[in-house]
Amino acid sequence: MRVLVSTAACALLLLAGCGDQRAQPTASTPAPARHTIPAGFPLLKGYPPDSDAESAQDGREGPSRSMEPMVPEACGSRAQVPTHDDWLRGSWTNPEDYRQRQLVDFAHLRQARAYAERLLDLYRDCPREGPRDDTGHHAVQRGHLGDAAGIVTTTYTYRGSPRPGLMVTHVVRVGTAVLLALTYNEGGAGRHPAREAARERRRTAHEIEGVVTATRHQLK
Repeated sequence: MRVLVSTAACALLLLAGCGDQRAQPTASTPAPARHTIPAGFPLLKGYPPDSDAESAQDGREGPSRSMEPMVPEACGSRAQVPTHDDWLRGSWTNPEDYRQRQLVDFAHLRQARAYAERLLDLYRDCPREGPRDDTGHHAVQRGHLGDAAGIVTTTYTYRGSPRPGLMVTHVVRVGTAVLLALTYNEGGAGRHPAREAARERRRTAHEIEGVVTATRHQLK
């Protein structure tokens, strides 16, 4: 079952095999004309320290502008990163604990709104995907952070029964910037899956509060 869960995580996150995420810029990450995200921006705020990782290959990566972009996928559709002014990427990885963040800043408010809605619509349009033997279920609800926010909860079933795998994706817009924050772990198959998912939504929302505050105060 562990292999099954890891495979689902890699497929949904599109994170270069869930291994080394460094890559040259692609068509989905055009070089920004200027940097609007200040040096030292705390994109990794709230993540565990590297000392908590189980190996030297795990732990924090970034913040960086050269990592592979986050391009969520659902039902065969992908939400590419559109033309933007600046972006920053970071992550924390550990066995069965994948946490990813991406902050994209746009020149105009309408662009930020469109990107945030595109990310959420990706899952609204795909409440269920995959075969009966391994099905992903996406549910979207409103969040309370930033100027506008949505939360996607992804759970999995195996032949109709809950199986390990819980992904929570936060999409938070603050002015012209959009924060995409995703976590995946082996939760979701306990005695009360809905309660477990609710706890994870609260935990991950609290984890990114500092990043949202920094976005409001440091980006102009």
